[in-house]
Amino acid sequence: MSKQVLSIKINNKNSIELNQLTLSLNALACQYDSFLRKSEEFDYDKPQRKLCISKLESGSLYVELLPVMIPLLDDFNTIMAFLSYLKNIFDVFLGKTQDLFYNLTKKDCHEISNFVGQIANDSGSSINLECKGNINSPISIIINSTEANAIQNQIRRYSENTYALPEKYSKVLMYWANACFMKNKVNDKVIIEHIDKKETFNLRYLG
Repeated sequence: MSKQVLSIKINNKNSIELNQLTLSLNALACQYDSFLRKSEEFDYDKPQRKLCISKLESGSLYVELLPVMIPLLDDFNTIMAFLSYLKNIFDVFLGKTQDLFYNLTKKDCHEISNFVGQIANDSGSSINLECKGNINSPISIIINSTEANAIQNQIRRYSENTYALPEKYSKVLMYWANACFMKNKVNDKVIIEHIDKKETFNLRYLG
């Protein structure tokens, strides 16, 4: 039985910068690790949650990534499941489906954006992901540069909306509503009309 590998073919239009390629592949490896940690089906230690390059060809750049995993059947399952995970994410942010099967962290969003960054920055290029081995993969992912840009834009909005920071205010007027300058008392109240005209802000004496 031949080893199952994750094949990546980049049909580039312009020369690929080494740092951009490294950023993209590293983001993919991090997502593989993240996917295995989230999945209830696979329970592997960190040294086993890795992808290694087994082949690198020139022309239209072709890379084969080999999982550090035994037995072979598990290798196949992790690659196929990982492709399904990626396809779901891409389909959601391309508007092909609304059901996101996994909760994405802010770090996940950043890594997915970095992975498609190489294609997004190379107009007319595309990337093809498949599982290669003795069994033909039922999943083939093809992302072109237009779609890569769309994924980056949508995943950025998703990240901003999901992990939005509380709004910050500076140089706004504050009124004392009730002051009690006693240690360990918490009934000191102020009004900040720019935020709320009610006495809802408590201050603690820190002296």
